[in-house]
Amino acid sequence: MASATSASRTPDTASAVPAAQPTADVTAITTRDDFLLELGQTLGGQAAVRPVDTLEAAIAGMSGSKRGQVLVIDAREVANVRATVDGALGAAPGAVVLVFADSAQEKQLGASLKGSRVFAVLPTPIDARKTQAVLDAAIADAVSRKSSPQAAGAAAWRSEERRVGKECRS
Repeated sequence: MASATSASRTPDTASAVPAAQPTADVTAITTRDDFLLELGQTLGGQAAVRPVDTLEAAIAGMSGSKRGQVLVIDAREVANVRATVDGALGAAPGAVVLVFADSAQEKQLGASLKGSRVFAVLPTPIDARKTQAVLDAAIADAVSRKSSPQAAGAAAWRSEERRVGKECRS
């Protein structure tokens, strides 16, 4: 007679176990297949990726979702990154925003986004280990924001309070 432990290790039951469901949706504003491929490889199945061409399409796809939302902006595809970030966070305040920029412009873009609620600015081409670590943290943040809207609002308020406080001290 097989025990429950040994029975669960048989090939028949292993194939019947459903695959893990993604915990968050990642919406990427980009038209670059190479970027999407690199991004998908760093996610390892923990999120579904949906490519879109515009901020409007991104917002439409993120509204009403039951999962945490991560918005990835490929800065090479957007004329005004700051306006796109501000528009995204205004329309979807619970979303976590990551911006990817050419490695030569990463620091400059990071400086121009200072004071915004961007989670991180990362380089392209993608550094797999760094990007995976940041995506893991961003997804965890997005999931916690979705599970607790009050926590998301409080986090946004604290972020704004820190920004304003920093500006007052300057």
